[in-house]
Amino acid sequence: MTLAVFLSVLSAIGFGTTIILVRLGLQRVPPTFAVFISLCTGFLLTFLVVLALHFQDIFELTPRTFLWFTFYAIITFPLARLSNFTAISLAGASRTAPLLAISPILSTVLALIILGERPNLMIVLGILVSVMGMVLILSERQSDAA
Repeated sequence: MTLAVFLSVLSAIGFGTTIILVRLGLQRVPPTFAVFISLCTGFLLTFLVVLALHFQDIFELTPRTFLWFTFYAIITFPLARLSNFTAISLAGASRTAPLLAISPILSTVLALIILGERPNLMIVLGILVSVMGMVLILSERQSDAA
């Protein structure tokens, strides 16, 4: 459990840093090209790590597993990343990053429906905090427009 929390925090730091780096990069290139660069570098790094650590495991994967990985790769990387990068270029990093807080809500709902998971008190509280944060961000945005 401690490793999972550590990796989650490390992931949050990585994604938080990414938003700033993307915002800097988007000052010079369009979001579509930024997504292309991001996909190529991410694939190369991940592919090398997989080859180094799990070379034999690749041959044990079923075609169905490859199908799920392909579906995931199409949805997550090009489509979601293009949406994210375009939002960052239009609204900025400080407004876009907190709106990504909806992902745990969507993940929890999908985990309940598809995987049959049951949330505990901490997960419910986390979702409530995320929703309250979204309300605050959106209400601030409306007051800026007035």
